[in-house]
Amino acid sequence: MSFQTEGSRTSATPLTEEQKRQVRNVYHPLVLPHPATGRKALYAVAGSSFGIVGMEDEAALGLLDELKQHATQERYRYANPYAAGDLVIWDNWATLHSASLIEPATGPKDSRLLHRISVKGKPNLEASGGQG
Repeated sequence: MSFQTEGSRTSATPLTEEQKRQVRNVYHPLVLPHPATGRKALYAVAGSSFGIVGMEDEAALGLLDELKQHATQERYRYANPYAAGDLVIWDNWATLHSASLIEPATGPKDSRLLHRISVKGKPNLEASGGQG
């Protein structure tokens, strides 16, 4: 499996030679069970995967693209129409998510403030009576 840096599936700009030297492959499972429900879900198929261990690159990229196409169908998508005061929460274990590009702010009237909070750890199923 080769790591792609030129024509990356995710990079907006080509990497410099120094950046290329610093890049290290990271391996993730293709499917992960949810820690609370055990339900299996696709993981990292929405453009940030470059191959599948044990598969030829062409076949792996084809499968990853097919899985992405399936998982990102309109019927599975939700786009939040953000407004001031919104609070949006999702389960990272069960959701593919990405930001929507917006025009850069030109001044105070169209700037936005975003706070991101991440909760670490797994639910204590024993203490909650299995209700996660």
